[in-house]
Amino acid sequence: MLLTLAAGNTYDEALQEVYGFNVDGLEQAWRASLGLAPRDIPPTPTPFSAALVPTIVPQGAPVSVPTPPSAAATAVPSPDSPGAVLPALCNLLVLPPALVALFQWRKRRPS
Repeated sequence: MLLTLAAGNTYDEALQEVYGFNVDGLEQAWRASLGLAPRDIPPTPTPFSAALVPTIVPQGAPVSVPTPPSAAATAVPSPDSPGAVLPALCNLLVLPPALVALFQWRKRRPS
């Protein structure tokens, strides 16, 4: 059975070739082995081509949307503007504690 499936046959084809019945026949034999009444199995629908299945068709064409200017393209504030004072002030406030920490670390480090 596995070799028949590996050859590319469908389940129905493999069961028919190896055991002499298809999937529906397998279910009927299983139900009979359990003492159950046979199930009414409707006929298999006619196979259809994938080309006949409707698909969604795009309704609009692609639209080109301009990219907004990036943050890097904005103008850098001049040193005289109020916005330039804050970064300079932050640098002045961070530098002294960093230097103190560096000197303390070098002093504690064994030579």
